[in-house]
Amino acid sequence: MAITRSQNGKLPAKKTLYDEQFPTHLRRQRPLQTRKKEKVAKRSRVATSAAPIAPAPAPPRAAPLAALPAAPFAASSAALPAASSSALSGASTATNPVAAGTATSGSTRQASGVVRRAPRATAPSVAGAWPATLGRPRTRGMVNPAQWCYRRSVLQSLFSTPQFFNVLDSHVQGRCPGGNCVTCALRTAIRDYHSGMPTMGNQIMRLDQTIRRTGRQSSGWTRNQQTQEDAHDFHAYLIRTVKEARCTTSAQIQAGFQVAHQASWTCQRCGRVSTSTDPPSGSISVPINPRNGTATIQSCLDTYHTENGLEIRCDGCRSNIDRRRIKKIRILPEVLNLHLLRFAWTPRGQSIKLRDNVHIPDELDISRWAVQGSTRTKYRLQSMVLHAGGMNSGHYIARARNGNRVTEFDDTLTSTVQGGMLADLGSFTPYIVSYVRQP
Repeated sequence: MAITRSQNGKLPAKKTLYDEQFPTHLRRQRPLQTRKKEKVAKRSRVATSAAPIAPAPAPPRAAPLAALPAAPFAASSAALPAASSSALSGASTATNPVAAGTATSGSTRQASGVVRRAPRATAPSVAGAWPATLGRPRTRGMVNPAQWCYRRSVLQSLFSTPQFFNVLDSHVQGRCPGGNCVTCALRTAIRDYHSGMPTMGNQIMRLDQTIRRTGRQSSGWTRNQQTQEDAHDFHAYLIRTVKEARCTTSAQIQAGFQVAHQASWTCQRCGRVSTSTDPPSGSISVPINPRNGTATIQSCLDTYHTENGLEIRCDGCRSNIDRRRIKKIRILPEVLNLHLLRFAWTPRGQSIKLRDNVHIPDELDISRWAVQGSTRTKYRLQSMVLHAGGMNSGHYIARARNGNRVTEFDDTLTSTVQGGMLADLGSFTPYIVSYVRQP
């Protein structure tokens, strides 16, 4: 598959009309007088034992260096359980939660007057093992009708991951409006893939058709023409689409595949420490920074998490000088996707592909890039999407781990790789690297 990069470019996948982003939803502000009335009304409500509502997920930022349309996340607020019968029958005389000795949103008031909050509900987790009912997971090739190797390689990478299977398995199939649901099509395709059904090829074609029908006409993979596109753009599109599906628990895909950072810097004049947080995203796009001609995943992550020479204004002393900003991972996903930025610009403004070798370890401990107190910081290499070619053309393949065996997927062809994930790469270079969190 091939790719042409726009000026905020990526690797080889033809960037056509996919550069714009969805406009941010405008939220209508209610009149101030109405909000005051509602605030007064809330004070007089009867206290209930309802659990707190989980906050809606923050909207994702656009892919760092690709013109990826960041569709706004659907606000999937958790349903508020009905109040218990005792709360409805016995609290009818209490018009003020504080006067009644209780507080809403899961808090309790002790005799000393101190409000003690109930522990927050645990976020949904994603199982890291294949379901016992599935049997042995399979490896199968996929037909590439034209220039869709970028799709097939991404699907092979995701289909080799039990966390992705389990997220899709939680999707309530058949309840989606209109019958054109990409997540439903993914769920059927991955189940047929691992069950050995002969209809798997038809389900992959149906997935392609559903993507075309449900997407925007300006996006490369939703038009009727079979163009070459970027694998990372397509990977991010699938993760975002599954998260936004109405009949999928969005917290599961967030816990499974989304990583989030916090950034901090210290003012050298007044000592003020400033911290900001970033919304979750489906991958980390790391620059390749060879040292003595060699790069490693660790050196790429070091470069990403430390930014020097940033001119930032201090809110404490109002100074405006160069700063050093440090990023830390605040949300660790079950599947960590690393996107290697394999492009650079010449002095004449032309984009070129970076073919530097990057050492990718089988085991990766990310504790030094995570916030203090993070647990389960060790990951194991699960799959890779690789590219051969230049900025305007090329081909994608995938490699994935199945137990102790590594399989290479080249459209319909599958083969066992002897010597590990990075053995005999030839002209292919890793582009998307996926690690699975260890217990």
